[in-house]
Amino acid sequence: MTPGNHLLTILTFFPVAGVAALMMLRSDDHKFIRGTALFVATVEFLASLVLLSASGQSGSGYFLELNIPWITSPPIHYHLGVDGLSMFLVILTTFLTPISILASWKSIDHRVKEFFVMILLLEVGVVGVFLSLDLFLFFLFWEIMLIPMAFLIGIWGHERRIYAAVKFVLYTMAGSILMLVGILWLYNATGTFDLVEIQHALQSNSNILHNADGPSPTEYLLFLAFFVAFAIKVPLFPLHTWLPDAHVEAPTAGSVILAGVLLKMGTYGILRINMTLLPEASQWAAPARSARRPSLQSRLSFFTSRASCRSLGKKRVRLRGCAQSVVKETKLAPGTILMPGVISHATNIVEHPELIARRLVDWAGIVGRENVVGGADCGMGGRVHAEIGWTSRSLTKRQVRKG
Repeated sequence: MTPGNHLLTILTFFPVAGVAALMMLRSDDHKFIRGTALFVATVEFLASLVLLSASGQSGSGYFLELNIPWITSPPIHYHLGVDGLSMFLVILTTFLTPISILASWKSIDHRVKEFFVMILLLEVGVVGVFLSLDLFLFFLFWEIMLIPMAFLIGIWGHERRIYAAVKFVLYTMAGSILMLVGILWLYNATGTFDLVEIQHALQSNSNILHNADGPSPTEYLLFLAFFVAFAIKVPLFPLHTWLPDAHVEAPTAGSVILAGVLLKMGTYGILRINMTLLPEASQWAAPARSARRPSLQSRLSFFTSRASCRSLGKKRVRLRGCAQSVVKETKLAPGTILMPGVISHATNIVEHPELIARRLVDWAGIVGRENVVGGADCGMGGRVHAEIGWTSRSLTKRQVRKG
């Protein structure tokens, strides 16, 4: 824990320099605005690749740590660190940001400067979440992420953008309240917001969350508070209803970042906080899987995706929204809509085969049509569903073979 390494600070706040540069440009200078935003995002991505070489030179645990006292009372530290889990999520974030900028090169023609400012600020919040090792800092970046995403949906979205943005804010803020309650309880019990120190305190002093009979009810309530907060972001049934509206109404860049990064923040929180700080409650929430469960999940996921596309085909929806909704339904249903399913499958966040399908759908949103298509294009016999259906069947076969 040395204050000498500032690489993670550069990764977190370099987009802020891009925001400052954009604010100095004229609002009608669209060419330089787009070029500046793309340059900043590209440099940020290249800088994030340094993490790969740094990881090879470190041992287990966090590396490139930066731990500097920030606020004396309560003791809040500017504590950043990265490990194998957060490293690839940071690289994924910095990779998708320039892609999102390119996707919006021609489609965004009003308030162009403000749009790219929101994209870069969103990158600051997401990268900060993945690198924070202080729970207060984690919560701060979590809330910073909320604001630009809400503006992206509410200003540059489609017909029902205000409704989708308000719904996104309300759901996320509800989860934030539960998260804040859990963070304050941990601080009251351990005297610190530092994630590493909290983990050490809980391991060394079993009386904090245990009684004579084992884990206390407080541990389960604490687990549920964090879990519901992160479940909204995953999202899980029945806390998922904000997602279809946000996906369909958001601009292409918003949908790419939402599907590619923001939804993973929920699973990351479960891995980083629930399963790290509360392992016994996590084990209680994840009973052993049966041998046939993966196969059943894969088959039901495929049929759910077909039913989803059929229902979407009855309405006039956007091509991007239809494709993303199908893949999202495939990911969520049915084994991941319940708490045991999420905990038992949480480690699939990096190696989940549906990640490939989502990247393909994101590219389809970039190069595909932005006009509204009818049910014939998105129905059971349409070309769109044939391509997505083929992808679903391929993923299903892989999962069945694994099972």
